Amino acid sequence: MPSKHNPLHYLRQHNCHQPVYFSGVTPDYNSNSLGTFERYINGYKRWLTDTADAMDKLIQKNKKTNKKVASFSTDAAEYFHRIPASILSSKWFKEEHLKHYKSTDFKLHLTACLNEALVNWEKNTAEALRLKSGESSTPDLGLPVGLSCSAFLGNVVLDSFDKVIGKEIKPAYYGRYVDDITLVMEWHEELTDPQQVWQWIRKRTDRITTAKSDATHSPTGNSDVLFRVYPSELNPSNQDSDSDALYVTFKSNKTRLLVA
Repeated sequence: MPSKHNPLHYLRQHNCHQPVYFSGVTPDYNSNSLGTFERYINGYKRWLTDTADAMDKLIQKNKKTNKKVASFSTDAAEYFHRIPASILSSKWFKEEHLKHYKSTDFKLHLTACLNEALVNWEKNTAEALRLKSGESSTPDLGLPVGLSCSAFLGNVVLDSFDKVIGKEIKPAYYGRYVDDITLVMEWHEELTDPQQVWQWIRKRTDRITTAKSDATHSPTGNSDVLFRVYPSELNPSNQDSDSDALYVTFKSNKTRLLVA
């Protein structure tokens, strides 16, 4: 018989016909509700709508001057799989997000437990995949897709990208939903195709570089665009300064440019 303290049992007994979902209107957290975390598709639809509204607003604004408007959209390649499962124990994460906590703080203990859970998940899942496939090795799995903390960590990783775009690029509108990104800005002659847009952005920050795509993934020979999450600055005198760096990869051939 299920315990009366089990949240699912509580739902069955009290909320089976009228479940209480987190509305986003109030900051209240309902630990007994399966709807505490918003569905991905709802936020994604808002991201699409906000982008369309921003572009329409800029088009209306530029009617008198006949200036064209550009919408630039992209998404990170294999985003969650390329974030290390051990990111919570990385030097960068500790320095950026944990240095203000005392060693006895519960948040540090919780972070350590979560880090161990993520690392063990990757290790055990990789072993299961090896046994199933019969192969001697498997690619890094990174963070588990669909886990609430993965979405949170995904936002943490790209927070520095948000700041670079806002400070250095200054688009009329910038929207990001997890790893889906859109910029809306006035068009000019340097924005002729997606690769040219990336080159234009590269001129404004040294944290974006390019690397030749794997031919199996990009038969056209397009370059991957790499954003360096950490360190924020590389030390040229230290040959190992890039060894622990974390990059987010964007595919040029999956980047879209719309001009209106």
